[in-house]
Amino acid sequence: MNEFDFEMLKVISDVGNITKASEKLCITQSALSKKIKTLEDELGVRLLERHRGGVSVTDEGQVVLNYGTDITKAIYEMRLRLRNHMYGFNRVINAGISIDQTREYIADLIGEYRDSYGNVQINITTGKNYRVYDRFINEELDVAMIRGDFPWHEYKSLLSTEHVCLISSSGNDIKNETFISYSTDQYMSIMMDRWIAENGLKVNRNSISVDSITLAMELVERGYGWCLIPEVYLKSFNGHIQTCYFKDGTPLMRTAYIYAHGSALKKDHIRAFAELVQSYSHRKNSKFNEIV
Repeated sequence: MNEFDFEMLKVISDVGNITKASEKLCITQSALSKKIKTLEDELGVRLLERHRGGVSVTDEGQVVLNYGTDITKAIYEMRLRLRNHMYGFNRVINAGISIDQTREYIADLIGEYRDSYGNVQINITTGKNYRVYDRFINEELDVAMIRGDFPWHEYKSLLSTEHVCLISSSGNDIKNETFISYSTDQYMSIMMDRWIAENGLKVNRNSISVDSITLAMELVERGYGWCLIPEVYLKSFNGHIQTCYFKDGTPLMRTAYIYAHGSALKKDHIRAFAELVQSYSHRKNSKFNEIV
């Protein structure tokens, strides 16, 4: 087994569907099924139970998942300790970013932080929202900057908000056109579903699902359907753009938060990093953009 095997099983457990899991893992469905079969043969147990509604993890699969969380965390911590020992760093910050503040933004932020904390080892992890969030709640990360309103009982502070817009190629009636969806966090999915329902729209069976906002926009520009996209992406979009509002007049918005473990914030160098992130989000007018 390796780290990907644990991640693969966790994603399947979370989504309960092989097709959706393969999309999140960015591999084909056949390749995922083959990996599952290989892993089951290796362990000598059945890991998944297939049923009409999808798949679920067996009792044996849950045992593997439980150990996998601890093993993955231990491997990650071992690599960090070895790296820090090699370079002689005594203070470390592990930050996760599911938001691409542009390379210039991240470079400026780290540069300013290093001016005050030059003897800190900075480890930056980037990725999709759910992956960064999973690593954060598993205590692999001290702080995380994530798009979406994820549940967290310790430190959590709003960084930015932005409008979500309906886009289409022509601006014509979209009721009979194809809806193009993309991978996003659960809260945002719920909000978009609410907007779709309130506006009497239906998602056709021939809808298209992709894992990239960039690809979704390209499909819309080519006239293959319509989509709901945060406004930050739409500066160069060539087509119809309409800001989305709910029936009660409130706008459909997308948020970005910084999350931190309370124990981590007791360390001066980590607390200073979190405060600097918030300061930058205000100074730069919250121009965040999700990694795609």
